Amino acid sequence: MTIEFRCTQCDKLLRTPDGTEGKKAKCPECGTVLTIPEPGQEVSPAALEPEPPPPPPRQPSDNPYQSPAVGEMRASVLPGDIRRGFEPTRIDLGDVMGRAWRIYKANFWPCFGTGFLYMVLNNIVSQGAGYVARQSGGIEGLALNLFATVVSLFLTIGILTYMLKVARGEPRSVADLFGGGALLLPGLGISFLYILAATIGFILLIIPGIIVLLMFSQAFMILIDRETGVIDSLKLSAQVTKGNKLTLFAIGFVSSVLSILGVLACFVGIFFVSPYLFLMATVGYLMMTGQSTAADPRVE
Repeated sequence: MTIEFRCTQCDKLLRTPDGTEGKKAKCPECGTVLTIPEPGQEVSPAALEPEPPPPPPRQPSDNPYQSPAVGEMRASVLPGDIRRGFEPTRIDLGDVMGRAWRIYKANFWPCFGTGFLYMVLNNIVSQGAGYVARQSGGIEGLALNLFATVVSLFLTIGILTYMLKVARGEPRSVADLFGGGALLLPGLGISFLYILAATIGFILLIIPGIIVLLMFSQAFMILIDRETGVIDSLKLSAQVTKGNKLTLFAIGFVSSVLSILGVLACFVGIFFVSPYLFLMATVGYLMMTGQSTAADPRVE
């Protein structure tokens, strides 16, 4: 069953799937943003939302590595109807899981294959380096463990980059798994400060430690998406997680339960669960920052 209504601007007949009422949709004819009505209800002019003005052109900077200001990171619609930007938005656990599941089902084999490759490579490096480190000990063992940590971070940046493109509906390839070299150093910086802040929080009390973990949980995603640098990524993470910490805690709890179930399923289930969890993390990030996902309702 579909919901039919006409655009108040160009009078084009639009159709959306049942269950999308109350959500926003863009008319493909004139670009007007409308609120999808209840079945049989006409769209009133009050439901019409003006299209946001285009962002101002970015001025050239003497520093090529300068992070974009928050004021310049407003949502915009790009070709392919992919909405980017940075608009802190409240999210819902069920909505995040539902959208991630629909995207996962539509891209199951590519996600499974890339996730499987990530887990195999990560496990080989960590287990191999750990074994040699135990045999060597001393400085050599420490160096090998550090090497395994760096490789794991490199691959994690790659899998998040891949899943972010899947969540958006963008073209992607397995090569994305090995494209995190440019972000490795700032990723290490974020990891260090993240662990340091969380450790201080847990020393004070358990609750402050959890709050710190949730507050800066989106720093890696912001780094990958915006390339904003270490401090800016942490600051923007604190901004976008405001009002979403409880939902993020629930997402973390559900992810832990699904991971345990995957391990209990003869360890095979984790290969199916892990890609979905990475995808759910990227979908949650996009929704928190007001960006579009491949599962957003669209008008025909």
